[in-house]
Amino acid sequence: MNAMDDVSDQLRGYRLGMKGELRLAITESTLSDHKNRVSEHIARFKARAPDVRIELIVLPPSGVRASIRDGRAHVGFLPAHSRADDLDYHELHRERMSLYCSQGHPLFGRICNMEDICAAEIASPDYLLSDRLGVHGDKLRIVSRTNSIEGIGILVMTGSYLGFLPDHLALHWVQQGQLQELMPEVFSYHIRFCAIARSDRKDSRLIRSFLRELSGPGPELPDG
Repeated sequence: MNAMDDVSDQLRGYRLGMKGELRLAITESTLSDHKNRVSEHIARFKARAPDVRIELIVLPPSGVRASIRDGRAHVGFLPAHSRADDLDYHELHRERMSLYCSQGHPLFGRICNMEDICAAEIASPDYLLSDRLGVHGDKLRIVSRTNSIEGIGILVMTGSYLGFLPDHLALHWVQQGQLQELMPEVFSYHIRFCAIARSDRKDSRLIRSFLRELSGPGPELPDG
């Protein structure tokens, strides 16, 4: 019955003509991810509510969360490594991350072992949690940090660092022979790509309607 009430409320909103501004924030480097259907969600919502103005900003993950908290954006899209109590999460899909090196790095073209990886310098996003890498996470020499995936890609391309990148982003350069995945059986991991919204903004009909266009809430994320 609750689900039917939600649908009735949504249809009533479309029939009366939903208006206003919907501000979205999304993390960078998502266009190459074929699992990412954010554009489809926006298109479907826009078709049903043509008078709603859509604004979209592209930010690093920390910026997406900040924009939701301070009200600059209503709904954000990002890989969620952990859960914050003041935000609601809706899992959309999962993204695979792997460890890469580029041409010019001493490990490029070689079959590596743990000794090689632990001796190498690694560039890491500032939100990477070592527990995602199992028992080997604390052994890595993380010497450079950045707040974005683009930053990791730039540092890896110097040939001086290893770095964790989404497989969909790295695929083009792997096919071009410029990047090499290292020990995927050990260092590859999956993260949840989620839509987030402030818990106290659920009374907004516009935000509720857009969230209903998404695939719905996924499983609970671990705290931390």
